[in-house]
Amino acid sequence: NLLQADMADALRARKVAHIESVSPDVIAAGNLGCMTQIGAGTSVPIVHTVELLDWATGGPSPNSPEALPEAAGRPRKRRYTFDVGKPLRYFSFLVTRLTPVTTSPVILADSSALTIDVVAHPSPELRPKAGDIGERAPDIVRYYESLAGGAPFPGLTLAVLGGTQPGGHSPGYLSILTEPPPKQPRFWKNDPAAFDTYEEFFPAHEIAHQWWGQAVGWDTYHDQWLSESFAQYFAALYVGHERGPDAFRAVMDNMRFWALRESPQGPIFLGYRLGHVQSDTRVFRALVYDKGAVVLHMLRLCIGDEAFFAGVKRYYEEYRYRKAASED
Repeated sequence: NLLQADMADALRARKVAHIESVSPDVIAAGNLGCMTQIGAGTSVPIVHTVELLDWATGGPSPNSPEALPEAAGRPRKRRYTFDVGKPLRYFSFLVTRLTPVTTSPVILADSSALTIDVVAHPSPELRPKAGDIGERAPDIVRYYESLAGGAPFPGLTLAVLGGTQPGGHSPGYLSILTEPPPKQPRFWKNDPAAFDTYEEFFPAHEIAHQWWGQAVGWDTYHDQWLSESFAQYFAALYVGHERGPDAFRAVMDNMRFWALRESPQGPIFLGYRLGHVQSDTRVFRALVYDKGAVVLHMLRLCIGDEAFFAGVKRYYEEYRYRKAASED
């Protein structure tokens, strides 16, 4: 195609003529170069062999997205459209094989509606865990609405994936939850973010990021604690909401232990720089996550529940879809 363009064009024309002579619904090829070359010479949809296998085992049909016609100098492409009704800090999407688990329409106290979809990697071990998360997620969202205010986005997809240890990322509209299979040993017991005794804590933390970190963003790395500490504290509050005050105190005691242990490493204002020299990310989690949550709890104890939660609602309302700094 690069060095012998005329020959390549002639070969493409011959290939396309033979293919179109049988009136195919779709063309499948396993070589990306072939897909690019042939796709530039025909209006028949062209897909990778793996896409056909995915379709055959329950995935979307290869031509399900909107197809863009070929234009001058541009081969046929597909376009995916995602309409966003509220401002997003950034847009993210997940590309992997997923199967639907649950869909839950949720009517919130302000009469707004939120749809929670739970999808999972098609592993038999992950589906029960994803189902449990799907059952609990509406209650988490309603509880957070009561504490801070309405859900920031009209939809939320929880994607449950497999991994060696729990992890997560929560851009707007999406929370990606990495969960080890039930029989797989976990390697993070001695970690500031490990709350395995309370299985609801991890998804509650990630869902909280729809409010804290996404709707209310953080200005610089010095202010990242506003995102992680609020998410961590709201997850602790949810554990107390579901299990009672003793469970809440146990979670906060564990956070306080890590905060005191790692406080000599520096203030939470240092953000991602904490633990960087030692290459120990636990320092970052102990201070930005746990100590930040302890600071919020200390503030609550100082000013009382009424003033604290009124302030939380005011902070959320004032900085929703904006970035906040520690001074704010």
